[in-house]
Amino acid sequence: MNVPVSCFGYDWQAMRITTILFDLGGVLIELGPLSSIMSTSPQDAETIWNNWVHCVSVKKFESGMTTEETFCHDMISEFELDLSPRAFLEAFKAWPVGPFTGAESLLKTLSRDFQIACLSNTNLTHYEHFLSEQPIMEQFDALFLSHLTGLLKPEPDAFEHVLATLGISPDEVLFFDDNPHNVSVARQLGISSQQVNAPNDITDTLSRLGLLA
Repeated sequence: MNVPVSCFGYDWQAMRITTILFDLGGVLIELGPLSSIMSTSPQDAETIWNNWVHCVSVKKFESGMTTEETFCHDMISEFELDLSPRAFLEAFKAWPVGPFTGAESLLKTLSRDFQIACLSNTNLTHYEHFLSEQPIMEQFDALFLSHLTGLLKPEPDAFEHVLATLGISPDEVLFFDDNPHNVSVARQLGISSQQVNAPNDITDTLSRLGLLA
């Protein structure tokens, strides 16, 4: 169903949304604190987060360019962790807590009227040991996972790949992500985007836009 969208708090042009695109972690799936994985690092929490976001080893792993073993060794070295590779891997596997309450039912509701897809920076470990086992993943019409596509947000190529694969234009898409940089890049490409941190934020946004009864 094509639905006209009204503007609020952002200079949106009138558009007709056919596809809703979601990030996963921090949007539909709850993540534990990064500090729980890095608890043995001498670096402070802010430094850990900044280093993680810009870490080349993380980007390589999330784009499927390096092995799980190499990733573990790199993390121990770069964050000065007092952990064995096996202990780090077990902590890393436990980072995703589970889908937020209401996330799956929200997707089921939206799938009646919209094409539902996800665009997520993820990795082989979390896919094999968590995502592949989650019923919520069955709600998506299309999955764009970075370790399979080799394309990472916020690079424009990641968004353009979604548009080309689905055969849709930017003004047909509404994108939800918890990372403001990802939201900014998507907007620059003409994709209507909102920063959210849980399904309640998504529901509020959709209701304000007139996309959710």
